[in-house]
Amino acid sequence: MPLTTHGHGDYLMIEGRPRTAPNDPSAFTRTHFVSSNYLGALGVHLLRGRFLTADDTTTSIPVAVISETAAQRFWNGEDPIGKRFSFSFGRPEGQGIW
Repeated sequence: MPLTTHGHGDYLMIEGRPRTAPNDPSAFTRTHFVSSNYLGALGVHLLRGRFLTADDTTTSIPVAVISETAAQRFWNGEDPIGKRFSFSFGRPEGQGIW
């Protein structure tokens, strides 16, 4: 059940910041789509925010859980809670899901 290197890799876009250059390795990250009880089953310790719930579905407002490493890497000293980001998934800028 642990996360593996499998998953979708893409470039992170943070709302209100300039889009990174195509193929900029500093913006590349992997995403893993999981069920609401996945992180709890792994015994993941939550530092801030909340875990996913059964109410977080494909039709609800999109939410994410990020790692401490991602918080430091992409928000470097800022509070990432409540910030919006998107993945390009091959879409032009502004057409991703925030």
